[in-house]
Amino acid sequence: MPYDQATMYYNSLSDVERSHMVDAAIFELGHCDRREVQERMMTRFAQIHPDFGQAVSEGFGIKIPEGAIRSRYPDTKTDISLLSKGNTWTAVGRKVGILALDGCDGAQVSAMKKAYTAMGLIVMLVGSRHGPVWADGVTPGDEKAAGDLWADFTPETCRSTYFDALAFFGSSETYLKNLKQGRVKHFAAEAYGHYKPIAVTGGAVGWLAHSVLPGCTDIKADRADAWSSKNGVVCGPNIVGSDSSVWEKLTGAGDAATFGKAFIDAIAAHRHWGRDVSEIVY
Repeated sequence: MPYDQATMYYNSLSDVERSHMVDAAIFELGHCDRREVQERMMTRFAQIHPDFGQAVSEGFGIKIPEGAIRSRYPDTKTDISLLSKGNTWTAVGRKVGILALDGCDGAQVSAMKKAYTAMGLIVMLVGSRHGPVWADGVTPGDEKAAGDLWADFTPETCRSTYFDALAFFGSSETYLKNLKQGRVKHFAAEAYGHYKPIAVTGGAVGWLAHSVLPGCTDIKADRADAWSSKNGVVCGPNIVGSDSSVWEKLTGAGDAATFGKAFIDAIAAHRHWGRDVSEIVY
């Protein structure tokens, strides 16, 4: 029967993927101003699956004709979903962007970059300039003291979409002031809205919770826990003072009990579809 293969494809998708398919159909057809074309497409979408047709039609206020619903739809499906339980993912090859703005915790930035690079990830720094990073305790202009911390981008020369995950490390007054930049706040909000993993430590946790994502239940910013992880947001409000041990333990297989390993696991999962991003502005 016509549309049987399309129906099998729809049957094989996860709920998240079906939702994306509906959104894509509404977006693309929304560029067409001819009502008769929209109505004809609703009939065809209903031929693929009644749920699909109904969901798309609600985006246009069109009632699907009774004759468009088939008497029988195949219920077979194949294991093609990217979110199938049979699929396993790793963090190898993922690109992580560290917001290493002036005043950041240089020891944590350096330790994470070293550990994750050794594990096969691509780590890049987004700094206050395309050049040396003046971390907390480093005198601005002292390029020698900056060591190997060198920014590949600034918030003006890249987007969060360049990366699979983001990290914010620091509590200094300078770093928290730099985090207030609109571009930087957009970085974090956009990454969260795209369901990407985010790691934050020290004072940056409160910034993310109260300034960027107020009301977000995935962030535990005011608790005494050493660290927490929920829906891909890994927070370490008490990981301060350049405590780089959370990354040093990751040499090799990694320590399952560490903040650093929790972030690795979040990156391996790629996207965290359990988030409610309906109120996020990005």
